[in-house]
Amino acid sequence: MGKSAIWSSILNALMKVPSFRVDRDKFLKATFGRYGLPDDVRVMNPVSIYGEETVEREADKVVRQYTRKATLLSAAAGLPGGLALLGTIPADVVQFYRNYLVMAQKLAYLYGWSDLSADPGRMDEHGLEKLTVLAGAGFGIEGAAEALEMVVRETTGNLGRSLPKIAGRATRWYPIVRNIGAWLGIKITRDSAGKVAGKAVPLLGGALTGAISYIAFRTLARRLRTELSTTAYTKQYKGISVDKTDGQK
Repeated sequence: MGKSAIWSSILNALMKVPSFRVDRDKFLKATFGRYGLPDDVRVMNPVSIYGEETVEREADKVVRQYTRKATLLSAAAGLPGGLALLGTIPADVVQFYRNYLVMAQKLAYLYGWSDLSADPGRMDEHGLEKLTVLAGAGFGIEGAAEALEMVVRETTGNLGRSLPKIAGRATRWYPIVRNIGAWLGIKITRDSAGKVAGKAVPLLGGALTGAISYIAFRTLARRLRTELSTTAYTKQYKGISVDKTDGQK
C-alpha cells in the first residue's frame, strides 16, 4: 500500500464513524448560544461577531477536551489486548488521528471556515482534502500553511455557499494535498511500528503511550491553532470591525 493510500484508508475508515464529522451549524449553536446567535448561523463568522477573546476562550476548551480524550484513550489502548484497525495500524494510532481531526474541524469553524463539504449532509472528496490540509498544518508539513490560506480565500465573503473548487487547485492544491498525504502515511507507518514495540513492555508501554500522546497532541493542537488564528486574524478579517453581541458586553 502506498504511503498516501495509508492516509486515505484511515480517512475512509473514520468517515464510517457517525460522530467523526462535525456538524458546523450545530457546533456553533452549542458553543455560542449563551452569547446570543445571529439569525442565520450558516453565514455566521465567530471572530467578527464575538471577537478574538471569546473565540480563543472557546478554542481553549476544544483543545483541552480532545487532548484529554486522546491521552486517556491512547493510554488504555497501549495496554495488551487493544484492537487493531486497518491491518497493521494499531487502534490507538487511528484513535489519535480521529480525536485530532474532530478537534481540527471544530477549530476551523471557530476561526471562520465554512462547512468543509459542499454537501452539508456528508463529507465529500473536497472535505477530505481540507481535513488532510488541517492535519498537515498541525505537523508543519511544507505547503500546508499556503493551502490554509487558499481555503480562507475561498471562504471569505462566501460563508453558507457551496464552494467545491479552490482557485489554483490543479497547479498548487493537489500537489500539496498529495505531499501531505504521503508524509502522513510515512509518519503513521513509523508510529505504528513504535506502538507495537511499546506493547512488548505491558505496564510501561501503557504509561509511555499516554505521556507521549499528551505531548504530541498538545504540540499539534498548538501549531494548528496558531496557523488558523494567524490566517483568520491577519488575512480574512483584516480591517473588519468586531461587532460584539449584547451577551458579550
